[in-house]
Amino acid sequence: MGASYARFDARLNRQPAERDAMPTDFCRLTAAAVLLASLSPAAANAAEPAAAPDAIAAEPDPMADGRLDVGELAPQLQISNWVKGESFDKFEQGHVYVVEFWATWCGPCIVGIPHLTKTQQAYAGDVTLIGVTGPGGQTLEDVSAFVTQQGDKMDYTVAYDDQRRPYTAYMQATQQNGIPHAFIVDKNGRLAWHGHPASNEFDTTLAAIVADTFDLEAAAKADREQAVAQRAQFEQQQRRTEVMQRAQPLFEAWADAVENERLDDALAVADDIVAVDPEIMSNAALWKFETLLIELERTDEAYAYAKQVGDDIYAESPIVLTYLARIIVDTVGLENPNLELADKLASKAAALTDEEDAIVLEVLAFVKAERGDYAEAVRLQKLAMDLAEDPMQRADYEAFLEDYQSALDDE
Repeated sequence: MGASYARFDARLNRQPAERDAMPTDFCRLTAAAVLLASLSPAAANAAEPAAAPDAIAAEPDPMADGRLDVGELAPQLQISNWVKGESFDKFEQGHVYVVEFWATWCGPCIVGIPHLTKTQQAYAGDVTLIGVTGPGGQTLEDVSAFVTQQGDKMDYTVAYDDQRRPYTAYMQATQQNGIPHAFIVDKNGRLAWHGHPASNEFDTTLAAIVADTFDLEAAAKADREQAVAQRAQFEQQQRRTEVMQRAQPLFEAWADAVENERLDDALAVADDIVAVDPEIMSNAALWKFETLLIELERTDEAYAYAKQVGDDIYAESPIVLTYLARIIVDTVGLENPNLELADKLASKAAALTDEEDAIVLEVLAFVKAERGDYAEAVRLQKLAMDLAEDPMQRADYEAFLEDYQSALDDE
């Protein structure tokens, strides 16, 4: 049912391994396929990992009350059982601590044990490293037996709390649900960093903290900015989930109409789907335009629809405007494409992004070339190349730039 796009199909004429590595932006996904992917129940849950014994039951709110931020005083450890090493009641001034959360059933945790041992040995006297765990797929006896079996290979302090208080105070308070995860407490008892203990950042940050060269103020600022970004992402995901739930009956009606080739009914349902939330359900609008233009060949109606949504609900959406233009200019076999409309749509998208989006500029350059304005096509394609970060993307852009430049030189 989907259309074929000449320009974007050309990018798929590669060796399989190279094709599979292409950026998602250039995958040949028709609007109908994207609509299916975006509205199906499976898509809504695809990114949700299976719960592990130490996982948080619900998706955490990144800005919830009680969160622990970098730069704040680190919570003192409450431990019911010290399995290995010396116990302590509080973090001592002038000493650095690494609190690492792990479990006996966690493969990556076990793989990381030698590195943690080397770290503790390298900073003996300056740093105390504590491997903290608790119930959840293991018992105190399981942990004790495991630590005994490891012997000197696990040469750092190990603690177990039967109430999981450290997990609540650190992992849940920073919205983490994956282990291993390490927290570095600086010489003043403040949380300086947290992340994967096998990362290079863990090693370099710990070294800087011990050497008193770590900028805690800058780290705290970066952590807060990340929390704000995570909050926005969290709210968007919450909104998307709610919208998906409301749209599900409409999606089922749309799928039934498409399957039974009642396309006029499907077009009407697509309008209802878009009305639920135009931003999140924009693929329904793209599907409608593509179906009118290509499948049903009702070109006047299709172009009127594209102009309508481009001037109304998607007037501020560069993504939708760009894809509408792309469908017009790049569909194989489309007779007399409305290049003027494609130009207006793509130009509006470029203006909305201040000519700083490579995908938008690349599509607009193609539209300009199709209209014979090779000088502008060259200018836009060069901008797109400068913005492209992926080497394969840049290679594609360069190839088309050469075509435009050659056409310009022949004028």
